[in-house]
Amino acid sequence: MAKSFRLSAELERRLEQAAERAGVPVSTFIRDAVLERCQAVLGHSLVDELGDSVGAFESGRLDTTKTGREFTDLLAIKRRTPK
Repeated sequence: MAKSFRLSAELERRLEQAAERAGVPVSTFIRDAVLERCQAVLGHSLVDELGDSVGAFESGRLDTTKTGREFTDLLAIKRRTPK
């Protein structure tokens, strides 16, 4: 998706210098900066936090259709249990 925005002459100069110093095209520098800022504001998703662990464990069960429900029940019990 293309976006258009205006930069002051000073910010454009700094952007070009920073991209050159980083050794990447200006467009890559901008995309990386936007991604970094989005992550700072929105945080990471649970999948991002768990990384390679998602789907990497053997449960030992053949039928895992109830796993989500059972996990939800366990969390509810834990939340009700005083610390």
